[in-house]
Amino acid sequence: MVWLGPKSDLSRRAETFDGYARQRGADALRFYLISTSPPWTATRFDPEGVTEVAKKLLGTLKNTAQFFALYANIDGYDPAQQERSRPSLLDRWALSRLNSLVGTCRESLEAYDLTRGARAIQDFVLEDLSNWYVRRSRRRFWKSGDPADKRAAYDTLLGCLETVARLLAPYTPFVSEELHQSLVRPARPEAPKSVHWCDYPVADRAAVDEGLEQAMQAALRIVNLGRAARNASSLRVRQPLRRLAVAGLGDRERERIGEVLDLIKDELNVREIVFPADRGELLQVAVKPNFPVLGKKAGAAMKELASKVQSAPTAELRAAIARGGWEVDAGGQRFTLTAEDVTIQETSKAPWIAQTDAAMTVAVDTTLDDELRAEGLVREFAHRIQTLRKSQEFEVTDRIRLFWELSPGLASACARHERFIREEVLAEEVVPRVPGNGPSEEWTFDGERARVGIERVHKGG
Repeated sequence: MVWLGPKSDLSRRAETFDGYARQRGADALRFYLISTSPPWTATRFDPEGVTEVAKKLLGTLKNTAQFFALYANIDGYDPAQQERSRPSLLDRWALSRLNSLVGTCRESLEAYDLTRGARAIQDFVLEDLSNWYVRRSRRRFWKSGDPADKRAAYDTLLGCLETVARLLAPYTPFVSEELHQSLVRPARPEAPKSVHWCDYPVADRAAVDEGLEQAMQAALRIVNLGRAARNASSLRVRQPLRRLAVAGLGDRERERIGEVLDLIKDELNVREIVFPADRGELLQVAVKPNFPVLGKKAGAAMKELASKVQSAPTAELRAAIARGGWEVDAGGQRFTLTAEDVTIQETSKAPWIAQTDAAMTVAVDTTLDDELRAEGLVREFAHRIQTLRKSQEFEVTDRIRLFWELSPGLASACARHERFIREEVLAEEVVPRVPGNGPSEEWTFDGERARVGIERVHKGG
């Protein structure tokens, strides 16, 4: 079986998808109009909105289908074969979200709420499928790993693409047909000859795990705040960190996210997740008078009032304001201070760098020891070798011979993690010198230097 092969419309006319992005196209226009507002209401038309649909939704579908086809062709994946499959937590979540989406779409279309259904499909494709499931599953497809786990990943992704094609058929008839002909028909020749001859999907309620969906939603909140904290720390995402702290979760929420902690650790590249009792362990909070506002109320009592605000216990003051107001006597008068009367400043407590939202604070411990620094160097080094492979147009399965000349610190780190590097970049041999007559690149990062060359040993495998 060849996925998206020479006889496939999607492969033979791959420019179709790019054409939608460049020239908008009928599907992009239809989806834009329906997803922006109900068809029977007036809409302020924006041509850039059509282009955005083409680039984001339709382009993401193209990329996801091509990602699936690339590795399915390499591995000879055939969904008709009865091979052992072991769905992971991520697979179960993706299928739960897919069936929740199917339920939402059916309800929306039956209620003639086309806009709600379109937006739900778009959110699933962009956020759940592409930005989370596929990105978190990439290594499962290209690493040899566990065959049963890899099979489950293929089954899950194909199932999602097939169902999305059918869900999108009323909205984007041409793209849906391309996906059906290029992915579904090769896998199941007995399937209807057109996606428009298929029944609209029906949700499998047994596959919906609301608890798992809620846990993953909490995990995504933590990940978003964790990324912001890492960015604020100026530490590269490839630099491993010792600890991530999450404060502000209730007991039930903490219990719920227990099964997804490994995903959070891997995504944020941290070794351990801790749960402080309150934000005070991560943040230094100061409450200061908002002088322009409070001065108008306090008049001559402003100096005494400001002193009382600054000396009051921060937690007590914040709690009182949250309940509706903090009462205080100053200058022979009684004042009730509200949120507009004060400014609350939160700064991270060392060694933490924290980010917070309304109910949660997430912080990263920026302390680096020699072990963490070495691993960070190695991960950055491996990433640069991968980029070199791409620049020399090597296939993802090409095995290489790796040549390097390294500064002492980087050489020491690579010696400790050579197996990891070889597995990451598919190097069958590492040679500690760079031939003078071959192409090479020189890099300097984190105070270390490297001169590197690669050559293809053989294709595939």
